[in-house]
Amino acid sequence: MRDDRLSRGSPSTLLLAGLLLCLPGTLPDSPRSVLWGATGHRIVARLAYGLLTPTARKAVNGLIKDQGIAAIATWADEIRNSRPKTRPLHFVDIPLSAEAFDSARDCKAGNCVVWAVKHYRDILADPTASKANRVEALKFLVHFMGDLHQPLHCADKGDRGGNDFPVTFFGKTNNLHSVWDSGLIDEAGMSENHYVSSLHSRLAQADTAALALGTVEDWANESHKLAAEYAYDSLQHHGKLETKYFDQTIDVVEQQLIKAAVRLARVLNEALG
Repeated sequence: MRDDRLSRGSPSTLLLAGLLLCLPGTLPDSPRSVLWGATGHRIVARLAYGLLTPTARKAVNGLIKDQGIAAIATWADEIRNSRPKTRPLHFVDIPLSAEAFDSARDCKAGNCVVWAVKHYRDILADPTASKANRVEALKFLVHFMGDLHQPLHCADKGDRGGNDFPVTFFGKTNNLHSVWDSGLIDEAGMSENHYVSSLHSRLAQADTAALALGTVEDWANESHKLAAEYAYDSLQHHGKLETKYFDQTIDVVEQQLIKAAVRLARVLNEALG
C-alpha cells in the first residue's frame, strides 16, 4: 500500500442517499481517501441513520451526542495528516486482473479497508471498550463503509486506483479516479437534498434485506468487479469521457451509494443492536 495514493484530488461530492423522515430539518487532498467526496459521505451516513433500529440509533446518539452522524462522516479524512498510519485504510489494492480479494496479497499487516471495517466494527461492538475508542470506531466505520463501495477504492491497474489514468471528462482534464469520486455525481447536476430524495424513492422499492447480505470481502469483490466492468471501460473511449460514458456508469454509482448506506446500517445495527 502506498501512502502517496492519498495525495490527490479535493473533497467535493460523495454518496448520495438518505431518508428524509429520520433527519433533523430536511430530509484536501485525496480521492482514494474521500470516496465520492465529503458531501456524499454525509449523505450515506444520513441514509444509514434512517435505517437503524431504535436501539442502534439510541446507541449512536449516546456516543456522538448532538454532533449527528453526518457530521462525523468525514472525520477519517480530517485526521489523515495527523495520523498517517490510517491512510492505507481507505482502500484496498486488488489487482484489476485478479479474480478476487486475497488478504495475503492485498491487505498485508492489515493495511486496507477490508481489515479496517472488521476491526472497527469489533471495537464498536465491544461493551468493555472505552467510550473514546468506541466513538472513534464509529467515526471510522461510517467513513470506511463508504470508501469500500467506490469501485476505484477496491481496484488497481498500476495507476493508483485510476489516479494516474488521465482522461478528459466533458472536455476538462481529469483522472479516472477523480471522475468516480466526484465527477459523475457533479455532472448529474442535482443538489444533495435532491439526490437524497431521488435515491430514497429508489430505496423504498428495493429489497434492503438482500442488499445487506454478504461479507466485507464480498463487498470489496463487488466493487472490484464494477471497476473492471465499468470504470476502466474508459479505455474503450480512448480516455475521452462524455455523455455515453456518463450514461453507462451513473446508475452503477447510484446503486453503490444505496448499497453502502444499507450495509453501513447493517453493520451498525449488528454492532449496537
